[in-house]
Amino acid sequence: KGPTLFLGFNTNGDLTAQATSAGKLLTSTGFMQGVKSVHILSHKGCAVPPGSHHGVEVSSFCTAIASKIPSTVKAYYDSGHNHVLSQSADLKYKQSGAGGRSHYECTSTTAWWCDNSHYGFLVYTIKPDGTTTHQFKDYNGAVLK
Repeated sequence: KGPTLFLGFNTNGDLTAQATSAGKLLTSTGFMQGVKSVHILSHKGCAVPPGSHHGVEVSSFCTAIASKIPSTVKAYYDSGHNHVLSQSADLKYKQSGAGGRSHYECTSTTAWWCDNSHYGFLVYTIKPDGTTTHQFKDYNGAVLK
């Protein structure tokens, strides 16, 4: 185990059971020792840009998970439900749903960057010390943001 933890969830499954299981891990001091960041990976997002095709459909689940993440651990929430590339201004929430289907409408604001004109993906770079950076790239590998 390293300084970065990835937890994947089936947001079409039993969210209560998944949140309970994840909560046990996230509150275990032994398990979380040395963890500096956690990525919550799910299809449906915990936050989305204003006017998104799909709003936040898993709010209670997201709140349950967030309440269990230690305050010393940086949390990121990664999803794909909306067919766009987007990120919140604080970089906490990201969507990478622009892989193949026609894109949904979206508009960038001061709180959200949103791109619905490129097919692309999200790349994370995690250094051994747990420092996490990211880039959105188009299908040819050109950096979008």
